[in-house]
Amino acid sequence: MSDFTFLLKEVERLRSAGQTFAVGTVVNIAGSTYRQAGGRMLVREDLSTWGLISGGCLEEEIAREAEAVLQTGRPVVQSYDMTGPDDRLGFNTGCNGRVDVLITRDSPALTHLEAAVRQRTGGVLVQMVSGEIAPGSADWITVDDLASLRTDQSLQREVRKVLRQQRTTLFRQPHRSLLLEYVRPPIHLLIFGTGADVDPLVKIAALLGWTVTLVGHRPKPWLQEHFPSAHHHVFLMHPEAVGEHISTDGRTVAVIMNHNLDRDRTLTRELLNSAIPYVGLLGPRARFREIAQTALEASIETAALDRLYGPAGLDTGAESPEEIALSMAAEILSVTNRRPATHLREGSGPIHTLCTTGSQ
Repeated sequence: MSDFTFLLKEVERLRSAGQTFAVGTVVNIAGSTYRQAGGRMLVREDLSTWGLISGGCLEEEIAREAEAVLQTGRPVVQSYDMTGPDDRLGFNTGCNGRVDVLITRDSPALTHLEAAVRQRTGGVLVQMVSGEIAPGSADWITVDDLASLRTDQSLQREVRKVLRQQRTTLFRQPHRSLLLEYVRPPIHLLIFGTGADVDPLVKIAALLGWTVTLVGHRPKPWLQEHFPSAHHHVFLMHPEAVGEHISTDGRTVAVIMNHNLDRDRTLTRELLNSAIPYVGLLGPRARFREIAQTALEASIETAALDRLYGPAGLDTGAESPEEIALSMAAEILSVTNRRPATHLREGSGPIHTLCTTGSQ
């Protein structure tokens, strides 16, 4: 789901141009596949595509299937079997898996995704795959909406499990199949600083689809001119007032790179008093220890220091501002996705968040 912010931008462009389009959504997988359930691509009127749900081998085939969907408006579910090096469909990907793709003209699911981005809310996108209602119909369920499912206890239990485990599942009932897709709003990255080393992090974060807020003690027009890739720019003269100027939530992270000890001390204290799960601090270890000790002396709880990462970034041997920005972005992904930052070849489990298949 990390690319759905870019997908929504293309959807907005197509709608503004009055163009129809089809949406291909991965609804189930078996074996090794390029994308997990919830991965999406678009097929435009001219059958050109946007996005990938395979390594580039299925998109042309899906576009051919989408041509009829664009004409008739009738959704379809197609299965693509890529098992073995010489798969029967001739894709020859070596992925050794099967992908089921729901193809619809436009998609009600996109409206819910747009609202999730705009309102920064997480929840479960419930999309019909097969059953008494047309495939592609969708509902949006948050924790507060669970009571509305009381007439279907099995579905309510499954949605609770999706919210708890934060994983997407294909839920099969006797009369229908539903894709229960766990959706989180994009990461909101707060960057405090205006030095030359800030811009690479702004650009990398924007490239990842994160929402970037650049915070500095210079006037807003100056910040906008020097950091155009940031989505929001905040003039903050007094760091102790950061909570009055910036809204945060559970998907907000922060990196402090002011290179000003007093300012960084204050920001660290204020940010650790919030629920932000990641506060990165640029600079050497001795500086980090000093700032952490100052936070403790200011009555910050010891447990809160677990959310303080300094020096910020993974140990990749980074030297240049661009390399350091990449290591910090990787660390943020590791923390927010609750995954260890290890070599994939050293692991034994799945490299993606699991998609499960459930039944009543």
